[in-house]
Amino acid sequence: MKIKKKTLNRIKAKTKALGRDAKKIEKKAQKKVKKAKKEADLVIGNIKKIAKEQISKVSDSAEKNLLRARDEFSGWEKKLQGYVKENPEKIFIAAAGIGAFVGAVTATLIGKTLQEKKSEKRGVAKKVKKFKKKK
Repeated sequence: MKIKKKTLNRIKAKTKALGRDAKKIEKKAQKKVKKAKKEADLVIGNIKKIAKEQISKVSDSAEKNLLRARDEFSGWEKKLQGYVKENPEKIFIAAAGIGAFVGAVTATLIGKTLQEKKSEKRGVAKKVKKFKKKK
């Protein structure tokens, strides 16, 4: 099959034109990608800036609240120290009462634990006796 020279030249011309068009489209696409990247970089930069500002605000607020709380507790501590110095007998009685309460609770808990252990031993002993009787 012979292709006419004119047809062959037309095909070559169309191929060159398509190649040029493809290059133009590629350049346009590259420009759009660059533009989108620049815009994305700007957005990311703005987000970082806003995040840093917010973190700074939160940090400052937390620091102020911590200082305020520390000052308040310091005032309470001074008041308590003054009360202890002025009323040592009341503090001693209160401490003794708290100690007695804690001791009573502890003794009750230990007593229950000991009773449970004795009860377990009795239960085991009964089972052993029953087992021996069966033999």
